[in-house]
Amino acid sequence: MHILTLFLKLSCLSAVFRQFMVFDSDLHRFVAQLKYKLGPQLILLPLLYHGAPELKDILAAHDIHIQARPEESLDTSELRTRFQTLMVSILSIIAEIRLFALFLDDLQEADD
Repeated sequence: MHILTLFLKLSCLSAVFRQFMVFDSDLHRFVAQLKYKLGPQLILLPLLYHGAPELKDILAAHDIHIQARPEESLDTSELRTRFQTLMVSILSIIAEIRLFALFLDDLQEADD
């Protein structure tokens, strides 16, 4: 995945989390849905910590501490798949709780 594309995805998610943190009741629903929908995939969340540190703060505030695991030897396509699945899951959970719009510009310059 191109570094710029990855940065844009994470900065958008980070901005959504910052706005989302204003509503405490929504955060409780978000964390509950996150645990329910991701299940065992919850351990993948550290993939997003560097670009969206608010997620780690949100989880810590709800007594969920998931440490980044040592680097696995995953190929690029597997890592990309995990990241994209995680992003889609998180954005769909947010969309169920609060209406939001995400505008992406210059997509013609993004990689596959």
